[in-house]
Amino acid sequence: MSYSVKDSIGGKRVQVTYGAAQLPLPLQSGRRRKSRVIRDHLAHNQSRYALVVRSGGDLEYWWVAESAGISFAAAIQAWVLGTAGGPDKPEDPDESEGPDAIGGFLAVIPMDTRVYLAEVAGGLVRNERILTPDRAEGDVAKALGDGTVVYAFSASGSGGTGRAAETIARHVALDELPFDPVAWRYRPSWQVFAGQGLPHPVHAWAGILFAVVIGLAAVSGPAAKQALQNLPGVVGGVMGDMIAGIVDRWWPKDVPVPIGPAEPPVEVVPSVAHTAAADLERLARYLVLAESLYGDGLRDVKVDRTGAVYAGSTLDAGLRSSTWPSRVVSIWPDAGGEWSLDHSGWTVRVSHGPDPETDRPPAMGSGEILRTMMGTSMPVSFRLDAGPEELPGRHDQSENTVTLALNRTTWTATVATGIVGALLDQAAFFSLHERDAGIPAALDHAECSFQDWKVQSCSLRLEINSL
Repeated sequence: MSYSVKDSIGGKRVQVTYGAAQLPLPLQSGRRRKSRVIRDHLAHNQSRYALVVRSGGDLEYWWVAESAGISFAAAIQAWVLGTAGGPDKPEDPDESEGPDAIGGFLAVIPMDTRVYLAEVAGGLVRNERILTPDRAEGDVAKALGDGTVVYAFSASGSGGTGRAAETIARHVALDELPFDPVAWRYRPSWQVFAGQGLPHPVHAWAGILFAVVIGLAAVSGPAAKQALQNLPGVVGGVMGDMIAGIVDRWWPKDVPVPIGPAEPPVEVVPSVAHTAAADLERLARYLVLAESLYGDGLRDVKVDRTGAVYAGSTLDAGLRSSTWPSRVVSIWPDAGGEWSLDHSGWTVRVSHGPDPETDRPPAMGSGEILRTMMGTSMPVSFRLDAGPEELPGRHDQSENTVTLALNRTTWTATVATGIVGALLDQAAFFSLHERDAGIPAALDHAECSFQDWKVQSCSLRLEINSL
């Protein structure tokens, strides 16, 4: 089964077809036998479009797909084989300059919004995919870490523009494409057969259809015109494509473009919070600021994703009478907090907005999350509280996208020794991993208690959403 994705290259819209099946055939095969084998290959893969790559030797490769579009895979394979001039105008194999790592490499081509990747081994494309820039970046980084040769090309020229090219360029320089991707395009199979001089059953009907169309076009009556416009949809298949092509020569403005096979929905990786490092650093600052409120009977500080709440008692240490919280009144209005006072004590509320640019697709899977959080290298020991709980994906038919499902886990910890230092050490740990791999964690809730002019303990609750 092949897939097609719509994107753009340098602002020009293209449809890229990938995952197509290929069939190697000897050049010296008889025309009728070759035609029959290729037609069986098309039928087996439920395909109506084809593309040919000559090896420069004794083989040619027939790629077949369910929909039209350009093929990066065929262009890459032709480049490896030394025939990158295009299927219609192949270069001299002795003059074409292919890759150095013919044995195996990763080819990366960032388009305007997505990134195409192909694994090449033994001179053939073995695996190809189109990913979002963030997911493609992870594959490129892993390949480089494994010692795999990576060839990265700018599809739009001038070193590449846009987020996709910039993301890949962080890891490997982008070279100019050694081939014209638009030259490697899937066409209706009957057209490719004709170009290769191979017989096709459709060709037998071409003369008859052409004569019928000319006759009806000469009449040009509304009924004849409408009948011809409806005929491709009624006939369908390869014959319908050929009829549509002939009719379009006579009424190109009136005939709608035939609708091809529906392209598979585009996978969308949802963005989630990566704020644990910043959250814990903020909590440590709140605890340092709390020192100014010890004299006013501070009891606890509670922090969630919207802000912090300081709470204290107005009773003095001897529980004799209520006292005026002078530090609360004098310090916190200027510090941006809102304070209130009632019979049970005083509270100060401090709000903080969401951290900017912290939401992005998770790069770590659920298994890696579990191994990291249950490891012994973290300054604070977290326990799995709940999950993994699957958050269902979403199919947007209007946009033809599928938002992938996520797995949610919650983790708890209690810190009772060297609390501020432990929080900062844990924040540094998350910061390091957020920069390298990305732990998609956020502080959901924290509660710290105070006694004898110091913080006694803090309970933490983290939420992690991962693939």
